[in-house]
Amino acid sequence: MTRGIGGPVFADSLPAVAVAAGGLLTQLGDTWFLLLATGVLYWRARGGRAPALTATPLRDCLLLVALLVGSYAAAAALKSVFALPRPPGAGTAVLPVWLPSAVSPVYESFVTADGYGFPSGHATTATAVYGGAAAVLSAGARRTRYVAAGSVAVLVALSRLVIGVHSPADVAAGMVLGLAVLVALLGLASRFGSTAWPPGRDTGRVDTRSPAPALGGAALLAAAALALAPGLEPLLGLLGATAGLVLCLARDRSVASSPGV
Repeated sequence: MTRGIGGPVFADSLPAVAVAAGGLLTQLGDTWFLLLATGVLYWRARGGRAPALTATPLRDCLLLVALLVGSYAAAAALKSVFALPRPPGAGTAVLPVWLPSAVSPVYESFVTADGYGFPSGHATTATAVYGGAAAVLSAGARRTRYVAAGSVAVLVALSRLVIGVHSPADVAAGMVLGLAVLVALLGLASRFGSTAWPPGRDTGRVDTRSPAPALGGAALLAAAALALAPGLEPLLGLLGATAGLVLCLARDRSVASSPGV
C-alpha cells in the first residue's frame, strides 16, 4: 500500500547532500537526542541557575520525559495496530561518494528505518516534546516559542520524507497524534496535578503543579505499547515513566509533610 510521495523514488530524485541534510535534521526528533536535550536542560537550569529559562527545572524536565515516553508509546502502539509498511526501500541507503566509507554505518542509521510506517514516530515525538517545551518553558515570548516548536516539528516531519522512510500521510498522522498526546498529558497535569510542587523561590506566577499525572498517563501508554509490540524500547519507556512517577510522588509527599508548606 502506498500513501503518497516518499520512499526511495522521491529520495533518489533529490541531491545526495539534501538526503544527508535530511538525515541530520531527522535526529532532532529521535529519542536519543530528545533525552539528551532534556538532560542538558535540567543540568543547565538546576538549582535555580536559569530562572529566565525555567523556575522549576525538575518539574518541567519530568513533564518533557512524560511527553517523550507517551508520544513514542502512542506511535508504537498504533504502528502495531495499523501494521502499514514503510515505502519500499526505506531500509536501504547508498553512501554518497563524497563521504568516507568509514561513516557508512552512521549514515545508514541516519537515513534508513525499518518496521511499520504509520504513523511516523519521529513526527509524533517532535510535535509533543517541542510543543511541550514551548508550553512549559519561559524563555522568550510564548508566541515565539510556539512558532519555533512548530517549525522544528515540521522540519523533522519533512526530513522523514526527504530520506524516503515515510509518506506524507505517515508524518501528518504523526503530528496530529503528537498534538493529541501533548494536549492530553499536559491536561492531566493541569487538572489533577497537586500544587504542592515548589518553585524553590519566589518567582511570581509559576505553575507548580506536579507532573505525576502526566507521567502516569505516559506509563499507561507505554504499557499498552509493550502489550501490543513487545520490545526493549517500550519496556525502557515504561520503566522510565514509572521511575519519574515514583520520584514525583515521593517529592510531593516530602513537600506536603514539610513544616511551613
